[in-house]
Amino acid sequence: MPSNNDKDSNDLVKLYSGVYADTTSNQAECQQEIDVVAQALNNQIDITKGITDNDKHDIIIGNDIDLANLVNKPSSQGIGISNKIANGDVNISSMYNKYYQYSVDFDAYTFSGNNDRSNKKLTNVNFTNLYLFGTNLYGPIANASSYTFDNVQYLGAQAVYSPDTSTAAGAQVTIKNTVILETVNQYQTNFSTQTKYINDSNNNTGKYNVEQAIEANNIVFAENSNFTGTTYSGNVLELAGSANSSITLCKGSTVNLYPHGTSSVQNEVNGAAYGIVLKGKIILDDGSALNIFSQRGDIDSAIAGNQVAGAIALVRNGSNQIEIGNNANINVYTKNQPKSSPIYIEDNSPSKSQIIINNGGSFNYNGSGLGNYSGSIIQNPAGYTYNINLSDSGKFSLDALSGTNAKLTPKDTIVADNVKIQLSDGSYSAPIDHLIISFDKDGYVTASFTGVYSEEGKVISTYLNNNGNKLQKLVLFGALQDAKDAASKVIDKAASDAKISIDNESNLAPSEKQKSSR
Repeated sequence: MPSNNDKDSNDLVKLYSGVYADTTSNQAECQQEIDVVAQALNNQIDITKGITDNDKHDIIIGNDIDLANLVNKPSSQGIGISNKIANGDVNISSMYNKYYQYSVDFDAYTFSGNNDRSNKKLTNVNFTNLYLFGTNLYGPIANASSYTFDNVQYLGAQAVYSPDTSTAAGAQVTIKNTVILETVNQYQTNFSTQTKYINDSNNNTGKYNVEQAIEANNIVFAENSNFTGTTYSGNVLELAGSANSSITLCKGSTVNLYPHGTSSVQNEVNGAAYGIVLKGKIILDDGSALNIFSQRGDIDSAIAGNQVAGAIALVRNGSNQIEIGNNANINVYTKNQPKSSPIYIEDNSPSKSQIIINNGGSFNYNGSGLGNYSGSIIQNPAGYTYNINLSDSGKFSLDALSGTNAKLTPKDTIVADNVKIQLSDGSYSAPIDHLIISFDKDGYVTASFTGVYSEEGKVISTYLNNNGNKLQKLVLFGALQDAKDAASKVIDKAASDAKISIDNESNLAPSEKQKSSR
């Protein structure tokens, strides 16, 4: 059995426990020796060499590995042990790729990549078909230029730390196939009964994981991928650096987020943790779905904090936007009283934060057990305008009926064109050409609209005024075609009335025509 330091002319680094660092193109040679080395069960290996040495780092995992068992591991680890990656990309995958997932517990180790704007040798990290664990607050590999997770499950502290700063280009994260990232305050691996705790910066253990799951610049969820992200007490996806960021759900992808909070949250917004903290745009391609579930957890469990976190926070930027494609959906569910507004949208100017919903798409909020929550469901602290652009059969829905004091939004205005309103009995109003709903600080409504007959307008006004009570449910449906049909009917009626008037006029005697014109 080769020792940890054996190298074969720097072409192939052979490590115990089936770990291979292929530094050239010798994958074939590596595969031939897999069966032999994979039987090595001594976990006292130096996987760090596979990651930090040379310019290429293709590492094939052939057995479950725990870096806590490394020889020469420092006895005092603080928040973690940092190792610098020399150059190049890092590719780590299970030996039998699509057929079996091996585990790597990085324990307190983190490896530092390169995302410096001035350096052309950026680090790209690819994890494929793995179970990953780690207690380091910066994740297994920090400050890389890009990350790809392909059929990976991670349990531990933060999974990705590579934010956008003045000197470092924040990472792009790509999610493929099925990926689960979960931050906890403690864990056991699938190959050990030892409980490992997440440490804070003072080396205290337990109940201190206030980290994000992903802290980067952009995230792309690949076509038909399925992602689940959960935090113990922190933002799940945080993309709020110095540049405009984006979250893109490609066609058919599904994203499920479970944010939780405690009294301590890193980079909290509006006093709470959120599922998404973003400076920029959320884009859902056709048929994709973003689901955010927020409810109180158990602070004494390894899974979740005890405060109801928020869902979406778009922080100051000036171009915040949510665009929902055909038959795509954003669904926000909260249970119990939220710590803060579930949907929080800041804007630098009253230029109208936009929510664009295409055919068959929807944006839905539903709160249950809101109790005496007296805050708002959607909030812009500056009191600006939300411009809701709804295509035919698009839907925008806010439902806070389970709370006695909840208000939909304070001091803000919702503007929409060519829409219908769902009324109390579930029926729909007549199509409205232009709708403006202004909320006062207590959530009471003043509304104006155009394009409906007076009797139909009274029905709409009665619903929005809610008998003098604050409005707690608003459902808008796109009705462009209905509006066109209604406008056509109005034009046809006007033309018909004019024709009747002309016909009647032509049938009058000359003296009667003179009388009718006076």
